[in-house]
Amino acid sequence: MATSPAKIISEAKLQEIMANDDLALAGRAQLISLHAIKNRLGEKWASLKDRMFPVFENCFERRFGNREKIYKKSEVEYIVIFSGQLAATKSSRDMVEMCRTVLEEVGRKFTGEYMPDQEEVRTVFGYEDGVFAFTPEDREKLKQKPEQEEDKSRLDLFISGETFDIVYRPLWNVKHQTITTYTVHARSTAADGSMRYDYNVLKDKTSLEAKIGLDWILLEDAALTMQGLYDNKFRTIYTIPVSYETVFSKERLKGFTGQCQKIPEELRKYVIFNLTLCPAGIPQSKLQMIVVWLKPYCNSIQIDLTTLPRDLQKYKIPGLSYMKYDLPRVLKDTKKTWMDLAEFSIKCRKLDLKTVIGNVNTVDHAMLAREIGANFISGDIIGDYCDIPEHMQRRSWQEVVERTG
Repeated sequence: MATSPAKIISEAKLQEIMANDDLALAGRAQLISLHAIKNRLGEKWASLKDRMFPVFENCFERRFGNREKIYKKSEVEYIVIFSGQLAATKSSRDMVEMCRTVLEEVGRKFTGEYMPDQEEVRTVFGYEDGVFAFTPEDREKLKQKPEQEEDKSRLDLFISGETFDIVYRPLWNVKHQTITTYTVHARSTAADGSMRYDYNVLKDKTSLEAKIGLDWILLEDAALTMQGLYDNKFRTIYTIPVSYETVFSKERLKGFTGQCQKIPEELRKYVIFNLTLCPAGIPQSKLQMIVVWLKPYCNSIQIDLTTLPRDLQKYKIPGLSYMKYDLPRVLKDTKKTWMDLAEFSIKCRKLDLKTVIGNVNTVDHAMLAREIGANFISGDIIGDYCDIPEHMQRRSWQEVVERTG
């Protein structure tokens, strides 16, 4: 029999590993239990377990190699730590299924027909004093909660006398010709009827506290809207903005993800976080940190680009899924803009990154966006801001064109 690759992991070592926020909050740790197999074997367990452990461990190593680490916590429990490279392309649910496949194979070998249940493989988000946390919320309860910034009064954030509200704007899925997604926006309306959007609604647009306060408000209000519509059988995806400055450091991420806990777990698969106001040249490691922290609370993460980058690997490797670019209101060189966008779209497709083009306001621009292979389009031609998102709905290309007819 080959040497077992698993090492015994101490309580101290496990606690040290799970204290790593980048690892734990990415769902990279999995707890695999052999309790059910032990119970099924009954009296045979004592004679078979010494044969089973090496089979289980070597089956794992054969499937995943040495990059993914496996530790033995007890006679019936293993801890698997998946690499950051794998976590960048797989969700925690994917990693659970990978472990279940190994457990199923070993279970069949020793007990016959075998199908693991949900309790036999679980994602571990934290570990403290012998207690596992199986959700990000449980992890926060195990740890001493950091002091979070107090919610900013809306009166402190916005211009006196203006009306503030949250509005939504539809995105069109080009391939499926369907409105699937609504982006979340802030809007303020002055006495003369003029309107401002997003961070332009703030009384002090240079204030970090104001940006963080607005991000928190948008998240909380969007979560309430999502819950109400979900309860009434409305299904749609929400793209919620978060400023780069709001999640720049671990301390700020702790504050924002504390607010993310207000998103009901069953609705997180309908959330895309849109990372906005990003400076040029963000380090890949910084993006990785942000993705790791936000990933448990959303389906995927989008970055709002102000220029078209040449190197897209730095966005793919950390785990971003969507690349959004808004067309300038005035195109100085229309031909060059669309040639650059075509090249950008090709690069994105090669890396399986989705492209989102905003400010598409004319039929000509919609045709060009579709021609270069954009995955999603938003702008006047798709739909204006609305107070409440609608259910996912099919909208053909002909209907899109006719909107401006």
